[in-house]
Amino acid sequence: MRDVPFPLYRMHEIERRPKDFRLLERVPFCSIIENPRIGLPVCLNEIAGDEVSLVILDTETTGFDAAANEMIEIGIVRCSYSPSHGVVTSIDDIYSGLESPTIAPIPADITAITGITNEDVEGCSFDDDRVHSLLVDGDPLVIAHHAGFDRPFVENRFKGVEHCRWVCSIKDIDWKARGFESNKLEYLLLNTGYFYHGHRATTDCLAVLWLLAENPSALDDALAASIRLTCVVRAFGAPFEIKDSLKNTDFTWDDGSTNHPKHWWKSVSETELDDLREWLNSLSGYSAEKAEYTSLTARQRYKQNPA
Repeated sequence: MRDVPFPLYRMHEIERRPKDFRLLERVPFCSIIENPRIGLPVCLNEIAGDEVSLVILDTETTGFDAAANEMIEIGIVRCSYSPSHGVVTSIDDIYSGLESPTIAPIPADITAITGITNEDVEGCSFDDDRVHSLLVDGDPLVIAHHAGFDRPFVENRFKGVEHCRWVCSIKDIDWKARGFESNKLEYLLLNTGYFYHGHRATTDCLAVLWLLAENPSALDDALAASIRLTCVVRAFGAPFEIKDSLKNTDFTWDDGSTNHPKHWWKSVSETELDDLREWLNSLSGYSAEKAEYTSLTARQRYKQNPA
């Protein structure tokens, strides 16, 4: 987002036509990482006694392929959430780390997006023990705004974090039901009345946390997703003639580079499975019995190779 100064000179117009203007506030949590005098933990609401630990996580990387690219920044915000009160009661810890890539320098297009240069990360490395502690101790629920992207990078880089419970604040929260037309983080915040300067890991984490704190029922969705099973449906042996039908129904092509032969696959909730089986049976030259069905928990979802 462009940094446009607030037009104070137009205050008289705003006063005359308030319905024609909207006021945006910078995400308040961002001040936590800018003010060294703010100590952690930060108490936000009265302790309820039923708090669960959440970790909001974001990464910046040298590219989009976890098998070929590297993480250059990680942001982790650990907090406590009370399901009974529907509020985040405290921000307990924050970690922000940079690391110099070992395979290749940071590409210019990544620097243009993130602002992270090779000079910024020179000689830097992540604190493995700190990251492990934040992600593992107490078995917190890890929330990322693109878990399918972030989880493979995290598990490729850090050892002993492969059994964490992950949910995705894009896929596991029904933003459309809450009146939003897009699940992009910047859009969601703008339509909640806030902005932030994105593409730095910790700032993005705090922006996600603020969004969830402003929409507490969304956190209930995330908690529900953490105990819900989903099913990966792998359509083996699908004839070429039905590829467009599969693609148009959000199936993804696996070229055989994973642990499976070439196939089309899709992840669905258990409640959607019967309808999907019926749809597969309706396809010419195919039947649901030819597909493979694998149930996944939050400890398995969003991995690079989930099953």
